[in-house]
Amino acid sequence: MSYKPLDPNKVYLITGVAGFIGYYLSKRLLEAGCKVVGVDNVNDYYDVKLKHARLELLEPYESFTFIKGDISDKEMMNNLFEEYKPNIVVNLAAQAGVRYSIENPDVYIQSNIIGFYNILEACRHHPVDHLVYASSSSVYGANKKVPFEETDFVDNPVSLYASTKKSNELMAHTYSHLYKIPATGLRFFTVYGPMGRPDMAYFGFTDKYFAGEPIKIFNNGDFENDLYRDFTYIDDIVSGIERLITKPPVDQDQVPHKVFNIGNNNPEKLMTFIETLEKALGNATGKKVEFDKVFEPMKPGDVPATYASTDALQEAVGFKPETSIEEGLERFAEWYVEYYRGTKEIDSTFLWNEVKQLASNNEMITTLKGQAAAKVVNVSSGVIMLELDKGKVIELNEKHFEKALVVLEEKGRVRQKFMGVPLVERYILGVMTMLPYFERVEEYDGDERKKFVKVKSGCRVVV
Repeated sequence: MSYKPLDPNKVYLITGVAGFIGYYLSKRLLEAGCKVVGVDNVNDYYDVKLKHARLELLEPYESFTFIKGDISDKEMMNNLFEEYKPNIVVNLAAQAGVRYSIENPDVYIQSNIIGFYNILEACRHHPVDHLVYASSSSVYGANKKVPFEETDFVDNPVSLYASTKKSNELMAHTYSHLYKIPATGLRFFTVYGPMGRPDMAYFGFTDKYFAGEPIKIFNNGDFENDLYRDFTYIDDIVSGIERLITKPPVDQDQVPHKVFNIGNNNPEKLMTFIETLEKALGNATGKKVEFDKVFEPMKPGDVPATYASTDALQEAVGFKPETSIEEGLERFAEWYVEYYRGTKEIDSTFLWNEVKQLASNNEMITTLKGQAAAKVVNVSSGVIMLELDKGKVIELNEKHFEKALVVLEEKGRVRQKFMGVPLVERYILGVMTMLPYFERVEEYDGDERKKFVKVKSGCRVVV
């Protein structure tokens, strides 16, 4: 077992940077001082607002560059390699989803086959230190032997998605053989966590619960022979990738190409996972949560079990997942309830009272740079008087906050701009950014204040 620390002098190209794994990996690299060039087409396969929210959390890093583009655009990819000269490439851009590949096969060929071919060609003509790419546990198909090992026979995929991922492995091996491109494929096993993919079961179950709808469980109600899934928490996945990035396959006597399972090595019954999710959501909401369950047969393309042997990865870089399913789902539930549900639990009266308390305890509301933006003149039961720049005094009442809440929620401003800030403080901050515009809030179009500063705890921020 050996691996090197990340080299901040190298350029890291991350495709699919607005995606779940792409975002977390980029954040880890940026926190380590690395230069990251991120590419994503930000498609609408799932909630685009969530993708933009991830990108906005990366934007404050000076060493981050985002390029909106599609890896299936060969000219764009070639130009990108020529301009930025990446040393490390991590290809996470792909059309994901087993069931969706049955409904819409064209996009899988375009992104997963043509797009990956363009990546390989770019690495061929602009040599890189290491190409890491996403494969999937789906390549194991309906294999009955568990745990799945990298040496298992994987020539019988049961979905087009799995076929494209197996094709990626073959293509990478060929290019490694012909052009000596050091390449590593990662077979991911059911990655989950905060800011995850809404098309994944745990996320969909949560959506259904809060929408008052039943969840469909495709195990036919057979609890004795339940489905097993190797759920892997996002932080563990990123730690594994981080270690592998610095360890390209360089055996001179063999093709410089490796494939690793990256999973939890501890499969859970689907029903156990669901019960744990119910408990986590209950803790996050402060009330008992129980899904309305409807049991149906397995869907075409699904497999009865995913169970990763991670011995090879552990031997190579010492990878061993540390996050339990209970801890991981608690983190997801806390994030989900704050991000999606919190905005619906605050009304203008509650917010008004919070802002009155804020004004009562502070003489000045300032920017992070310390420039006075609003002086608290007076606070009464129904009015807050604030002195703005140039001596202008405005009076605020609860109706102003009714208007502000409507605008903030319509524009998605509270969710997208102030994630990570406690819920009430996030709303206060959102309202304060609009102080100079309260008199004409009906005409506010969301474009007048494009620059938002990074938020610190306390949230006495206007600009």
